[in-house]
Formats: sequence, structure tokens, C-alpha cells
Amino acid sequence: MPTPTLNFVSGMATPPINQLLQAVAVRTDVRLRIWYAEETDSKLYPWQTNPTHEIQRAEIYGTRWPNPQLLKLALRRTGDQGFMVVGWSNATMRALIPTLATLGRRFAFFTDRPADRERSRSREVLRDLYLGIIRHRSTVFCVGRTAVDYFSARGFAADRLCNLPLPAELPPSLQARIPAREEIRARFQLSPDDFFVVTGSRLVDTKGFDLLLSAVAQLDQGERARVKLLIVGSGPEKDRLENQAREADLASVVQFEPWMEYADFCGCIGAADVAIHPARTDPRSEEHTSELQSLTNL
Repeated sequence: MPTPTLNFVSGMATPPINQLLQAVAVRTDVRLRIWYAEETDSKLYPWQTNPTHEIQRAEIYGTRWPNPQLLKLALRRTGDQGFMVVGWSNATMRALIPTLATLGRRFAFFTDRPADRERSRSREVLRDLYLGIIRHRSTVFCVGRTAVDYFSARGFAADRLCNLPLPAELPPSLQARIPAREEIRARFQLSPDDFFVVTGSRLVDTKGFDLLLSAVAQLDQGERARVKLLIVGSGPEKDRLENQAREADLASVVQFEPWMEYADFCGCIGAADVAIHPARTDPRSEEHTSELQSLTNL
């Protein structure tokens, strides 16, 4: 029998996704085939090191029309093609899910907790249709417990839900971080008494950076004088967050930095007294929260 193939179909690559795929790539009992809609998005993730082909050469299927090669694979009657579909954000994914379901193929759907926002009636109907397809035909890999709870509340059977948080890259030991920690703290001109707080992601409302700024603004003057907050990322909320920091008299407390290379950002986390992820609904890496918060003063 031929070695079964897992077709991993997503929008674009990210370093945490690559950590997950690395665990699949080393297996000898399955062949991994990676598909991304886009090579990269320099506005959303302007990394200098492109993660798209880090695990293996990925195939780019485009965003405008359903990809015929992927649909042809879905139509094959042999049982050697499996699929993990990450969301339904483009034409190919939206065509692939009902195709697999109509043919009675079991497939995996990988997602975090869908955002709660107002939609038009037609979009609500479309979302309910896809949720109904996935409920009866797919195993759902959920990024965190809040995503599991979301799907459970919508009638998904427990045996079809698997909690699979994206991994967080942590240092093997705090001692190994000392040289990099000292270099990074010097780069940001921190004194030994400064309390270094690091956070970062896309600067959008759901990530909750405005909540973090509000919390820092409520510190008394003595506490605030010690805090140095580094916010790493870019996005549509950047100007609003900078204005909020100025209006709260946090200009000497908060520093905004554009996207860094992933290894550099991990280094900043390792140099921090505390790493905070203030997102309103984001379940990413929630199982690692206590570990991230343990990166305190050495």
C-alpha cells in the first residue's frame, strides 16, 4: 500500500505552525504535503526570514479561485489522501470542505475560537452551513480550551474535538538565556531595576493591547516609573494605541517596535520579567501561560 499523504491546507505559514508541522514531517508512516494560499504577506507578517518553505517546499494554491489540483485530490477515490483544512478564509478552502463532505471523506478541521462579531444575514447562514458540515463530517482540532468550549456549545460531539494549542517556544533553561538577556536589556536601555514587560502580535482589537495600556496607566507613579513595556507588531490599531499611550502619559513607559524576526522576539520574551498576552478571545498557547509568566528576574 502507498504511504498515506496528509495535505495540510492553510492560508499562510507562521513559525508556530511550522513547529507543529515539524512533528509530522519527521514521521515515516505519513507523507506531508503543505499547501498555502500565499507565499507571504509582508504587510501582516514582514519577517525577513520567510517561514513558508522552512519545513519543506510548500505549494502555493492562490486566493482568487478554487485550486483545481487540490479539488482533484479531494475527488480521488483512493484512501491515501488525507486533509487538514485550517479555516475557510479563501475560495479553495470554501470549496474543499463541502467537496470532502459530499464524498463522505473524513477530514480534519483546524481552527481557533471563531470571532464573535456581527455578520450579515447571508454570512450567518453561510457560517451555519459550514459549521453543520464540519459537525458531522470532520474531526476538529481546536487551538485551546476556549475553542473546544465554543464547538461543544454548538453541538459538536466530544469525540470529534481535540485540544491542540499551538506550541510556544521556551528556552531549555533560564541560565542559557543570561547572555542574550543582558544584550537585549542593554539594547532597550533598561536599568537593573526596570521591570521589563514584553508583548506582541498583530495590532488588532481582539489582541487587547488597549486593555494592557489601561492597566499600566492605573499603576501608581512609583510602580509606573519602574515599568518598561515593549509592544512588538504592526496592524490597523497602531495609531490608536500610540495615541492612547500619549494621552495616558505613558510615553516614557511604552515602546512600540515593528515586527521582529521570530527568534529575536523569542529573545525579548526570554529577557523579560514577564510576558503578557492580553487578548480578549485569543486562546493561542493558553496551556503555556504559566510557563511564559515564569520568565522572571534571574
